[in-house]
Amino acid sequence: NDTGLQPFKIGEKYALYNGEIYNKTEISKQYNLSILSSDTEILIHLLANNKLADVTQIINGMYAIAVYSERSQELELAVDQYGQKPLFYHIDKMGISFSTNLKSLVKLNKTANFSEEMIVDYLNLGVVPSPNTIFKDYYKVQPGSILSYDLDTLEVNKIKYWDIENHIGNKKFNYNEFVEIFEKSVNLRLESDVPFAAFVSGGLDSTAVIKGIKSQNPVNTFSMLFENEKYNEEIWSNAVANKYKTIHTTSTMSKKNNFNDLQEVVKTLDEPYADISLIPTYLLSKEISKHYKVAISGDGGDELF
Repeated sequence: NDTGLQPFKIGEKYALYNGEIYNKTEISKQYNLSILSSDTEILIHLLANNKLADVTQIINGMYAIAVYSERSQELELAVDQYGQKPLFYHIDKMGISFSTNLKSLVKLNKTANFSEEMIVDYLNLGVVPSPNTIFKDYYKVQPGSILSYDLDTLEVNKIKYWDIENHIGNKKFNYNEFVEIFEKSVNLRLESDVPFAAFVSGGLDSTAVIKGIKSQNPVNTFSMLFENEKYNEEIWSNAVANKYKTIHTTSTMSKKNNFNDLQEVVKTLDEPYADISLIPTYLLSKEISKHYKVAISGDGGDELF
């Protein structure tokens, strides 16, 4: 009877889920569910009455969802609008396999060969672009998309349920409207059953997030400092912590962080990713995880602001 157990059954459907639904309180009220309903319980209710494509229009979050229908012999794989939760798949003569972790998928299939084409793309771009992966015949479900696989005909279809191109235009910027949307977005992500922390670099995005948090309690903030003054942003992160009266903790990255730390970071990746900030981010996340299960950060906000 544990609704957190997976896969979960809804009628003749089976589903798997990984992620976080941010607007679950709003959904619970709309559908007369318990406010304490888990993400899984909410999905069970929604999938019982809606197609997966319709569910993606209701939920706001980061997620990877798999739904298998016994009646139609169809498997559907969906990821959130921006692909924050990855979902990898592999199709061969044995059928389809999928996972939110590429390395486990490769291990399951016991075979994988590097794609020379994707190695070239990686060296040019610093990432392996979706829907491809660094391995031949292994793919990512694209952001804002649903991939359906017919187990009878082996036919594959891709549905785009959300496209960023539809949200780009020359609309006049409205400051008050932006602040309202931004603050709602930040605080939706803080509807957690456990205490949370926040990353602070002193940059525009993390500072805006701290400013946008509406909490009765002081925010617990964490920053990574550098012994090399060229990269150290302590003056800015301290300014943010002082202005918003946060409970501030710092870690220092130094020459003592040896090659083993670098190897540890690389091992966490599913495929190559050329962003050197991964190293301090990983080390700071490791420190935060000693005290908190949830931490919020800005990503891409400097460019936006």
